[in-house]
Amino acid sequence: MFIYKILLFPLFIILSITLNSNAQFIGGRIDIPFKLSLSQDNDKIKVNFKLKGDAHIYKDSISIEEIPNYKIKFPYSINKLDKFSNKRRDLYDRDFSLIINLKDLKIKNNQVNLTVKYQGCTSKVCFLPQRQKLTLNFNKR
Repeated sequence: MFIYKILLFPLFIILSITLNSNAQFIGGRIDIPFKLSLSQDNDKIKVNFKLKGDAHIYKDSISIEEIPNYKIKFPYSINKLDKFSNKRRDLYDRDFSLIINLKDLKIKNNQVNLTVKYQGCTSKVCFLPQRQKLTLNFNKR
């Protein structure tokens, strides 16, 4: 019985700290201000980034595991002084899309699967690098 008390005590402390913290959580999760989706535009696939509020994403942090960056068309970015690194960085501070030629992708069972990596911040916090899997299903014609 004593061993259970020793093992459960640290868990109790961690849980107490978590429940009493001032971190802003929505539904038990941190509200990440980036939303990604895939869409098709004729012979191209778009990776759509939606940003909330004052969020921005660093251009040099974006990659797609299934395709080299030189095959991705990046939109024009802005160059700003980043307050977290105190360096000038290219970034996106509004919604944007990456464009990939459909012929450069592997299509299996009428769908494309992509794993997108990126990192971004708001004016108050930088988020850990994100890794998101996306799937686009094609309608049979």
